Amino acid sequence: MKKDIKVKMRTYVDKNGETKNYWMKIGTLVQTDKGESINIECFPVIEGGWNGWASVFESKEEFAPKPQYQARPNLRQEPRLSLTDEDIPF
Repeated sequence: MKKDIKVKMRTYVDKNGETKNYWMKIGTLVQTDKGESINIECFPVIEGGWNGWASVFESKEEFAPKPQYQARPNLRQEPRLSLTDEDIPF
């Protein structure tokens, strides 16, 4: 089981006029057979300073479908002009 460790960075008002919180993921909590482990990926820089508290949420990454990648088409084209040494004036 994997969970996200997040910090509330700020609040904002959405287009409907509702106040929302903006959360930044700072790490991951993982449940193993030996207990819980955490991986702190970054420390938040918050105006006024971070108080050290973070919240744990169910990870959305586990439930999100993985993107399906398709091979890129070959965008290389044959040159339109074929220049010879005689075409270059220097």
